[in-house]
Amino acid sequence: MTIQAPQRPGGRPEPVTMNIVSAEEIGMTPKTVCTGYYWTTEDIETFEDCRSIIRFYELRWRIEEFHKAWKSGAGVERLRPAISG
Repeated sequence: MTIQAPQRPGGRPEPVTMNIVSAEEIGMTPKTVCTGYYWTTEDIETFEDCRSIIRFYELRWRIEEFHKAWKSGAGVERLRPAISG
């Protein structure tokens, strides 16, 4: 799918071509099915390419949890000097 960006001051950005990976996670019971759609600008040619894209999305939550712990647990934002405007 090609997405055209909206008009902006200074012109319109180039269109972006996106690929979509669709995946289903099937649970232990017949009624437990979770479908996900993953948008990417990476080329997709093989099953392994699709699996890599899904893995990137799986890792995203680990990164989010790391940042949450870093900010709230370690207080990293309190350690940063205030930026005056």
